[in-house]
Amino acid sequence: MALIPEHFEDFEVGLYGGAMENQYRKMRPEVMEMPWGSIAAEVHQYPDKVIQKARRIWTMAAFQEYRTGASVMDALQQMIEVRAPIDMLAVATRFPLDEIAHVEMCGRILAEVGGAVRLLHDPKHMTAPKNPDIEPLLQCAETIIRVFGVGEAVSIPILRTSGQKATHPLVGAVLMRIAQDEAMHGQFAWFFLDWCLDAFDADEKHYLASAAREQIDTLLDAWAIFAEPNEEEITEARLGWMDPETYFSVAHESLDTAVIKPLAKRGLDPRLIRPIEGHPHPLMTS
Repeated sequence: MALIPEHFEDFEVGLYGGAMENQYRKMRPEVMEMPWGSIAAEVHQYPDKVIQKARRIWTMAAFQEYRTGASVMDALQQMIEVRAPIDMLAVATRFPLDEIAHVEMCGRILAEVGGAVRLLHDPKHMTAPKNPDIEPLLQCAETIIRVFGVGEAVSIPILRTSGQKATHPLVGAVLMRIAQDEAMHGQFAWFFLDWCLDAFDADEKHYLASAAREQIDTLLDAWAIFAEPNEEEITEARLGWMDPETYFSVAHESLDTAVIKPLAKRGLDPRLIRPIEGHPHPLMTS
């Protein structure tokens, strides 16, 4: 068994309360307008294996939203350092708040299905490492592509479809709210690249395409966890996840339309770096 590094920590978050919570509620009032408590009222009806899976999936969802919050904060700081247009910066300031609200919503569902499972993480690596050998603008563009151009862009159709298929009103409301918030997240990379792409030469564009391709590999690896058999499709859809066949169909369509094609349109086609199974380049097919 691999040893867990001593600096790893349990993933736990909570509210401070009082005046801080009151200010937060004014910023995101829609969070408390959802039908909280409705899952807890029926949770005893679900098989234990379904509840345990729900706890695992929603724990990972809360952590992923928190980690994305750290990544969008990192991207925002880099954008300020490279003096991105102030209207673009202003739009981006909303993204961290979105992610934190999503953490709370996932956490509230977790509380209703029995609480989080233990999740250890490395607090020193919440965001991707920087390349010290490249200029700040290129580093910023790489971060934007990884966080928004791949990670956020691909998630929106998946979230929307999950929300539509979730038969429980609370789960559907949470997933559709997240999808609504992230609509601009998924488009943001293309606004940023259209602003700065002319500043890069051919080698730098190749570097960005390589970063996109690498991030796509990370994405494909993460999707593998959804390939497990699904024997409780109807019940599980009520608690927020799709059967593998539907999930992969939506995910790969999203990868093609929301990630690969916008990158290719800007001369950053990741398929020219290394082929992507199921997503052939039109000039490379036999």
